[in-house]
Amino acid sequence: GLRVARERKPDLIVLDLGMNDVNGFDVLEALGGEAKTSGIPVVIYTLKTINSHEYSRLSTGVDVIPKSIMASREVAVARFSEALKKAGLAYVTRHIGQPVAAEQDANA
Repeated sequence: GLRVARERKPDLIVLDLGMNDVNGFDVLEALGGEAKTSGIPVVIYTLKTINSHEYSRLSTGVDVIPKSIMASREVAVARFSEALKKAGLAYVTRHIGQPVAAEQDANA
């Protein structure tokens, strides 16, 4: 993931803190510590309960969306739309909920 972020510099990264093989906080710190990736907005989408110490490790450019509050598709769309707007990607919110063609998905 870090290599891809360095090479492609995406408009936004959605990161789960509870990955099996990597610590999400370490990934976040690595992204913030490199000039090529430090400006990429990050949305934390996780089942992990984040305590106050862990919140202090999050940078100001991070939005946290707990998976546990995603009771419906509408809630999920609303929270992600808000996060995208905060990241300066409001143009993406016009397309949320629309299907992605296979060729578009393959080129992403």
